[in-house]
Amino acid sequence: MLYQSLSSGAELWRRYASSSASIRYKLLANVAINGMSALLETKNGFVDANPYAHEAARMLVEEAIVVANACGCTLEHDAEPAHAFEVARMTDKTISSMVQDVTHHKETEIRIITGAVCRLGWAHHVPTLCNDLLLQLVLAKQSIYLGR
Repeated sequence: MLYQSLSSGAELWRRYASSSASIRYKLLANVAINGMSALLETKNGFVDANPYAHEAARMLVEEAIVVANACGCTLEHDAEPAHAFEVARMTDKTISSMVQDVTHHKETEIRIITGAVCRLGWAHHVPTLCNDLLLQLVLAKQSIYLGR
């Protein structure tokens, strides 16, 4: 696993959400795509093409933007989600690493990506209801095959 704890995920957000645009776009694309695609076991493009998945992903990204801004970043609510969905379109046939983890019955990085948004939201008194729900749903899904 790329990161071993939620604290490293939170540190990733603190360090990179305000750095280069390409890293910021990747973080928000991961928020939009990875957890949703793992839960639904779909390719990346489904998150953009399906209106229900698209709306859910937009809500996840919007919360992540509020959290990042509470941490001192200045992310835009219009531009940032557009970039996340552009990534979904550009990688529409790609199977995300989280979907691969689910398929192979491995632990996902949901605690690192979505969990970091939730943890930082809690630390900054920013509600993250959508990210909290996705985190719990993906953890529930993986507990079925991990037996915990």
